[in-house]
Amino acid sequence: AAGLPPIHVMVEGANPEYLGQRLLDDTLMIGGAEECPWLDENPKTGEVEPGSYAAITLSIDTTGLAAGEYSAEIRIENSDPDRSIVAIPVRLNVDDMATMMTVTSPNGGEYWVGGSAEEITWTATGTNLGATPISIEYYDGSSWVAVASGEANGGTFPWTVPSLNISDAKIRVIATDLAGNMSSDESDAVFTIDSAPEVSVTNPNGGEHWAGGSLQGITWTATDVNLGATPITIEYYDGSSWLAVATDEPNDGSYIWTVPNLDISNAMIRASATDLGGNTGVGQSDLMFTIDSTPPAEPVIAAGIDEMVTDNTVTLDWSDVSDSSGVVYYLEADDDSDFSSPVLCETDLTDSTYTLISPLADGTYYWRIRAIDSAGNESGWTDGGCFKVDTGVSSPVGLIIGVIVGAVILAGLAYVALHWRRTH
Repeated sequence: AAGLPPIHVMVEGANPEYLGQRLLDDTLMIGGAEECPWLDENPKTGEVEPGSYAAITLSIDTTGLAAGEYSAEIRIENSDPDRSIVAIPVRLNVDDMATMMTVTSPNGGEYWVGGSAEEITWTATGTNLGATPISIEYYDGSSWVAVASGEANGGTFPWTVPSLNISDAKIRVIATDLAGNMSSDESDAVFTIDSAPEVSVTNPNGGEHWAGGSLQGITWTATDVNLGATPITIEYYDGSSWLAVATDEPNDGSYIWTVPNLDISNAMIRASATDLGGNTGVGQSDLMFTIDSTPPAEPVIAAGIDEMVTDNTVTLDWSDVSDSSGVVYYLEADDDSDFSSPVLCETDLTDSTYTLISPLADGTYYWRIRAIDSAGNESGWTDGGCFKVDTGVSSPVGLIIGVIVGAVILAGLAYVALHWRRTH
């Protein structure tokens, strides 16, 4: 064919085996086949001395030739009287591969599920195809990836579709004949490889304590090239089965859940996404979390009511409360028994005793305590305790009156005029 590399025919004057018999010591003459229109040789004439060799370069031009087989021969004359001409055969096979390949499936618009078995089909015709001339590739959106090579030209290939999400996939089939000519075709339009969505639950993901009846945020991620408007389903595990939380939710990554009033230590959340091809991907909490609907026990005040404190150091004490999730305490103190305007509020106390650091003014105070578990469940308030602060500081008026009495005594009942003012 036009553009093929030249054929080199080597003739050695001292190679009797190649020529079929012993050569004489006379010179070897080289002649050409000038009458063949598609074959040309160079040089057309020449001489080869005994013990040396010459190279003949053949050029082939298939312009205007119909498909089929052609033959010619190169004749070499020499001075051997028994074999004055050595004929070297040349054979040529011409085929036409220009438009012999057509991909028939997938040819555009198909939805193929990742992991499924599908058939790639094509037609390929030619007069010079070998036993395994077919190679197949698919386009993954950025490059061509091999599917198979060295396949027979059977027109069909069973393909296990890769588990990918690609909206612009194509198939390309290539046929290579025995002469090295290649013809290829690809899908006329793109098709979709649609695998299950990738879903991951991000909250709760294990170790949380959620109070029954509270509002909590379930969060997730779901990715796919073929998701509809409301592809999300959410469920929770109650320790024995999966129960519905919500269905047909948009893929916005968040759902506010009113936690059921249950006590479960092995709860989990599961989110699933179903794409338009019917593929479903599922994700769930990595570890279990707790739904806790039982508040902790109410503490009991240990200090007596109407306790008098004279040094402005107030220590409040109450009973320990145990809960499987752990507890903290919330303390209030007020100078009014209705606790309408507490003068002291302490949260997240971990010990069952508390010593007041800031001094209080003299007076009567009421206090109460409650326990809160890790889920946020609160016990009731204790009955109000009471303590009084009296630092024992004498009144300035009393001191002044004492001074007056002493002065009268010292004056021997003499008339003494004293002036004073009252201070607080």
